[in-house]
Amino acid sequence: MQPSDAASNDPASLETLEKALLGEERRLRSVAESNTDNSFVETVADLCTPTGLNDAQAAGDLFTAFGGSVPSQAIVTDSVKMEKFRLAQREVQSSALFMAEIQSRCEQGNAALLEADARTREQVDDAHREQAIIFGLIAARLSAPSVNVNANSTQGY
Repeated sequence: MQPSDAASNDPASLETLEKALLGEERRLRSVAESNTDNSFVETVADLCTPTGLNDAQAAGDLFTAFGGSVPSQAIVTDSVKMEKFRLAQREVQSSALFMAEIQSRCEQGNAALLEADARTREQVDDAHREQAIIFGLIAARLSAPSVNVNANSTQGY
């Protein structure tokens, strides 16, 4: 069963698919309309959220289903309609590949972020250990008995 078949038979699935398509469209439009480096980074990051990835998957599945559709006999026998069908099919297949690319890039980026986060946490933990050692050394020095050695000392030396 194609994703479009399931959606057409189940209104709840159709509504979920519609929300996914609209969400992905909104995210992609935000990326295209971003006009600063910060807004670009934020909008691209929004594509890689769990919701963004789920929406890209749903959109990609739908585009794949449409891209693999078979034209009706009325289209096959009309060369102009058939050419339009093939053009639309290529566009839909291209969109499906684009959705898959978004998912792949996001997965790579999210993995790199997790790795960087782990390294950062490790560096913070190392810094905390070094702080504890330094504070321990300072505390030991501050609590050590004071020895007063001066020139007037007569301790038999």
